[in-house]
Amino acid sequence: MKKIFTMCILLVAGMLTTNLFAQTTYYVVGNGTEDPSWVHGQDWAVAAENALDANGSITFTNVVGGKDYDFKITDGSWGDGHEITSIDFENSAAPMYGGSGKNIGFKLSESADVTISLVNGKVRVQATKPLTYRTIYIAGNASVMGNWSPNAVALTNDQITFSNLAAEWYEFKITQGSWNPQWGYSDLDVANSSPMHKTYGDGNNICFRLQAAADVTIKMENGKVVLLIDRDYCITGNGNDIDKNVWLKGKKWAVMDEDAKLDANYSRTFANLPAGTYKFKVKEYADGWNDDCTWGYDHLDTENSIECTADGSNIAFTLTSLKNVTIALVNNKIRVTAENVTPTAMDNVTFRNNGKYYDILGREVSHPQPGNLYIHNGKKILF
Repeated sequence: MKKIFTMCILLVAGMLTTNLFAQTTYYVVGNGTEDPSWVHGQDWAVAAENALDANGSITFTNVVGGKDYDFKITDGSWGDGHEITSIDFENSAAPMYGGSGKNIGFKLSESADVTISLVNGKVRVQATKPLTYRTIYIAGNASVMGNWSPNAVALTNDQITFSNLAAEWYEFKITQGSWNPQWGYSDLDVANSSPMHKTYGDGNNICFRLQAAADVTIKMENGKVVLLIDRDYCITGNGNDIDKNVWLKGKKWAVMDEDAKLDANYSRTFANLPAGTYKFKVKEYADGWNDDCTWGYDHLDTENSIECTADGSNIAFTLTSLKNVTIALVNNKIRVTAENVTPTAMDNVTFRNNGKYYDILGREVSHPQPGNLYIHNGKKILF
């Protein structure tokens, strides 16, 4: 009797285990009317012949080249939680379009076998012949962008460059020739795009303003929009309020300060800043002010910056000792970092016994600040 009971327990446990870890069947569903070989001619229908195998994969043979193919992977139902459209770009053939809720699209250069797999919750697409570019378009608020026509201005090899684009406010999206699907601000690759003024509203448009004419390149990479603007940026602030002429070369709120321009990495380091309070903004390097082209406290990267406060719309920070300070635009945010100055430069400074104070580089200081290291009457002192 005990043996029978034990067997029953094991049988029930086995049934529970089987049910608990039973594999879900996934299907490729797509625009089968494009080609009888593609999803076996099924048009957006869940069909057994389009199910992924035990390895999470399916291969469609001799798929016709030169056509636009679209698909999703589903567990047999539609809607959130059932459709999978996230693309594993790193392990897939490219170019492809879609993902993150949109259909996945691809085009073949010529007839080929196409393998679609589901790996770690992401979709891989591989083919025996190269994938080629589908026609995509820019639709925006300017004549060069088609005046909001979704199929008037095509991209070439997934990109378009506007040379010497006039100073103005621009809004745009990327389409496949109609308004569904479309790529807007939620699809912008902020990390790989040029800094710009963020605008979330107005139908998810990507928005930017130019204060001066510039070359602008817009392209699609790995299902994301990349916006590249050939313009310069500079730091402007309370240069006259800080002694030593090391902060902004003594220029106060200059709109175009050559000495305070950000480098190609959107960064600028000010060496040997003495103790004091500094105020600034980052702006487009242009002869004028515009809120759409100026970054202040609302754009501060608080998580990765030293302690800063708001001075109106400006960013303010206070140093209690000599520091090297770096200001950078990172992911459309202003990042302020500081590091201590190593006072090795003093070894090369000529000591003078004239009662005056000098910094570690041997420059005369008219108003020494507490907490800084100086040379006074031939000696190093912490003021």
